[in-house]
Amino acid sequence: MSKTRRLSNIEIIEKISRDPDYKGLVNHITKGSHYADDLFQEVILILLQYKAETIVRLWEANELTYFITRIVKTQFYSAKSPFKYKYGMNDKAPQNPDEYDPEIDRVFDLIKGYFKDQIKQGNWYEVKLLEEYIEKGSYMKLSKATGIPKASIQSTCTKFKEKIIDYVKNSASTTHE
Repeated sequence: MSKTRRLSNIEIIEKISRDPDYKGLVNHITKGSHYADDLFQEVILILLQYKAETIVRLWEANELTYFITRIVKTQFYSAKSPFKYKYGMNDKAPQNPDEYDPEIDRVFDLIKGYFKDQIKQGNWYEVKLLEEYIEKGSYMKLSKATGIPKASIQSTCTKFKEKIIDYVKNSASTTHE
């Protein structure tokens, strides 16, 4: 009885990258989208970011296909996935990065002006909290960094973002009348 050699994570990922069944899986999940090949390459890159023992364990437990399926579905169908932003599939991402929209500069100027006005009016807390949230990228990270409860940060930021949206909408309606 001979013992088979255990594959490394790189060997497993290389095997997956050459297996037409995995490419077919991505094509099937994306319903034949022209992004299927790009997504498949992104999945390979994502797998390379995982710890070697995770990939080997999933492979040996015959769970890697399920894991890859989850990655593909998340990247392709999630509204805010990095894949959608990278390939311009998100509504908020520009479809053509070479196109310049001067409206964006106008809106940014409005928001900067609104921030300055809010600070002058004594509402510095909301402005600074939102700026820190944008910098940190999540309510939880900001909560850990400041000691402010996550729910409080989320509530304050959400209300302030709604004020900003109303301000921009009202400014747009007054400039287009």
